[in-house]
Amino acid sequence: MTDEEYMVLFKPELDFWESGKNIYRYRRISDQEIDTLKSGYLWLSFFKDVNDPFDGTANFQKTYFPADTVNLITRVGIEKFRPNKVLFDDLTNINGSSWEPQMLGVIKEFSKYYKMCSFSQSNNNNLMWSHYGDSHRGMVLEFDYRKDMECFGQPYIVRYQGEIPEVNLVSGDPQAIIQLMCTKSSEWEYEQELRIVQPHNGHKLHYNPFALRRIIFGCNTYKEDIEKVKSALHNHSHIIFSQCYMDN
Repeated sequence: MTDEEYMVLFKPELDFWESGKNIYRYRRISDQEIDTLKSGYLWLSFFKDVNDPFDGTANFQKTYFPADTVNLITRVGIEKFRPNKVLFDDLTNINGSSWEPQMLGVIKEFSKYYKMCSFSQSNNNNLMWSHYGDSHRGMVLEFDYRKDMECFGQPYIVRYQGEIPEVNLVSGDPQAIIQLMCTKSSEWEYEQELRIVQPHNGHKLHYNPFALRRIIFGCNTYKEDIEKVKSALHNHSHIIFSQCYMDN
């Protein structure tokens, strides 16, 4: 892959990086969520546990997976998604005669090891407030992911399309990796989703407390919930608290 091809493939991510924008996470206020704030961690979910059952799926073309895929994956920085050497080696050993069982086995292992955490590019999306922010009774967490690149890395921007992608593994095209990890139905486009994807032993991914920059409460957030959140973060004076309101 040339530098020009790399720039085209990851143009959405590079554009977002250069924009200097922060990322947002809509949350319902609960005792568990307050614990995540107090302890400073993100909850990583398996692909199979997300709300879209087609997320992380693809139609795979039946062709062998060549050894130079490893080099291409490394070239675009996806080598960090290597849960173990055995699985990584499996990707280089698939041949035409036994393609289907081997490839399905690798994908099954993929779904076991990789976990993800979702964010949005927007902090004022009414549908997001309704679906993930407890109908404006919750909150939005604003993160500056650049404050902790070890945790967040470069978030991937979800691509939306009308059909399940057909992933072409011929020549080890790295676009296939992006299609698998970051493609959703166009029905979800309103989310403006970004996600971090990591091979992680547990579900808790701890972040630098200074990465959490602001908490925005909904226009219907209960006062007692606001106080619970502020109390949990009373040692973090850098965090800004604000609240939505109805504009007449």
